[in-house]
This record gives sequence, C-alpha cells and structure tokens, in this order.
Amino acid sequence: MSIDISSLKRLKTGGGQSTPPNISSPPPRLENVRDLRCFYDRLCAEMQGNIRRAGDLRQNILKGLETGADAQTLFLIAAECIAAMTGDTAFYTQCKRQQKAPDT
Repeated sequence: MSIDISSLKRLKTGGGQSTPPNISSPPPRLENVRDLRCFYDRLCAEMQGNIRRAGDLRQNILKGLETGADAQTLFLIAAECIAAMTGDTAFYTQCKRQQKAPDT
C-alpha cells in the first residue's frame, strides 16, 4: 500500500504573517502550510467549544427535568444541544421559529 504525497510538495512553507481563514466555510485551497495549520487549530478550537457547550446544555436539561421545567423550554435546550453537537446552528433557529409560529 502506498500513499501519494506529491500534492504536499506544492505547499509553500510560510515565512510571513498570515491571517487565519474563516472556518465557517473552508477556503477553496490552502497553499501555505501555516494557513493549513491555522485553519486546523481554529477548527479544533471551535469543535472543543461546541463539545463544552453541549455538555453544559445536557446538564441544563437534567436540571430542568428535576425542577419541573416546561416541555417547550426543555425542547429548545435540547435543540440547542443538538445544534452544538452537530455544528448546525440553523437547526436551533428553525426549531425556535417553528415553536413560536401559531398553529394553522
């Protein structure tokens, strides 16, 4: 089994300052090893923050169950937790909007 690493030879080793790419949408191509590392570090930091946030929200759900919080409140906390775990913030926004919409 062999691994083709020929594309790595095209990467430049950065010497100057570079601004980190926006992690909300991956850059079309990374030409600089420093940019790639910066992108990776920011992505890991975002994921770690989401994991912490989801853990906090899970505890809030359990506390809400213990204190008798209403189902709608618990549902929104659960939706926010799912959004944090999956990185899909639109899910929480959609759940919140649909919950507020009057029944038709």
